Amino acid sequence: MHVGFETTIWGNRLDDLRAALDVVAAAGYEGVEFGQRPDALRIDSKELQSLLRERKLRLLSFSAGTLRERMDFCGDECRPEYLYIEDWDAEFAPLAIKKGFTLALHPLVFSRVRRLQEAFDLIEEHPELRLLLDTAHLMIAGDDPTEAVRRAAGRIAAVHFKDWSPKFGRACHRFARGFTELGEGIVDLRSVLQALREIGYTGWVVAELDNAYKDPRLSALNCAKWFARERLLPEPPAIERSDAGRRTWAFPGELKPDEARFMERLIFGGASGSNTFYDSIAAAFYELIPSHFVSVWTCSPAQDHMGLRGVRPFVSPDLGPTQKQLHRLGWMV
Repeated sequence: MHVGFETTIWGNRLDDLRAALDVVAAAGYEGVEFGQRPDALRIDSKELQSLLRERKLRLLSFSAGTLRERMDFCGDECRPEYLYIEDWDAEFAPLAIKKGFTLALHPLVFSRVRRLQEAFDLIEEHPELRLLLDTAHLMIAGDDPTEAVRRAAGRIAAVHFKDWSPKFGRACHRFARGFTELGEGIVDLRSVLQALREIGYTGWVVAELDNAYKDPRLSALNCAKWFARERLLPEPPAIERSDAGRRTWAFPGELKPDEARFMERLIFGGASGSNTFYDSIAAAFYELIPSHFVSVWTCSPAQDHMGLRGVRPFVSPDLGPTQKQLHRLGWMV
């Protein structure tokens, strides 16, 4: 098997592409999958290939941007190992396959194709597709990633090795905070690796970590250490801890005290649990803007659904019992 690294941990833009690639190469990885849009790299495909060759790295994929944007960036000469997709693109997927790209379908929790069976259903319609399995997303969606490997034998383009902790819950707005370095979560990664060996898999496994809770360099090296313990990579070098590249919250300009409290509630108000998150948002608005009543709703056009999620009620003593109940439910504004 070959081991690569996915660059999402550096954020939506790689401010220092060369430094990031140096980290990936120094850690012993053999390939790199970019989690940024191609135009965020601020170089063309020829220069990118040159940078990768200098570091003996293979271009694995691009996972951000439209399929057309990624195809246009690659042109007729640059062919990554695969191109990440989350669904079938009726306009450009056939063209990509015709041009020689391998399309790798990635089941993604809270998306249209989230379960392994849904991915197989789509592959049955489009047998040209391969599978990009993600150990954490499969588990969060309710699939066993080890069994997914066995079932997908012969169809796997690559496997994202991703770990996850349930301490933030599985709600759509909080689950991603649980992604963690390999070996620190509850995903049985060793069983997945054993299943890959059992089916004779010799392709790519890709370490992926979305959250830079520490220096991204340290996280990249710590994930490499996990693969080193499994004898897939050499032991990586040690580096000093640094906050360089760490993503932090920053607000422009000076905030008034009530505005600062509002931003704090808005960002951190749901820390005690997903059931209180939207109520906390309603309370933040209620305190910032003089109001009789605040309600927070979520809307999903794709599912034709709108739902009440949080309220900050002001109930007049003149309202009757039924009206008070409706007011609490957000049906009277």
